[in-house]
Amino acid sequence: MTVFSPIPLGLVVFFVGVYLNRRFDFLKAYNIPEPVTGGLVAASVTFAIYLALDLEISFDLETRDRLLVILLYRDWPERKHLVDKHR
Repeated sequence: MTVFSPIPLGLVVFFVGVYLNRRFDFLKAYNIPEPVTGGLVAASVTFAIYLALDLEISFDLETRDRLLVILLYRDWPERKHLVDKHR
């Protein structure tokens, strides 16, 4: 089992998505975000490796969880009034 850090791999996946979205106009026409395009490619490659080599790849989710907390709570002061209303 191999463990990859999500930050460098996420950057590569994102830029693959940017490249593909610039190359294929229908991705822009349907407003497919770059991370989705890159994520589908990464998932497909990971699945192909699993099928071809019977190699299970796992990802370090601890860093992902920390980044999600930063992303979701970075504008907490602006949203705090919404939570206080429901208490």
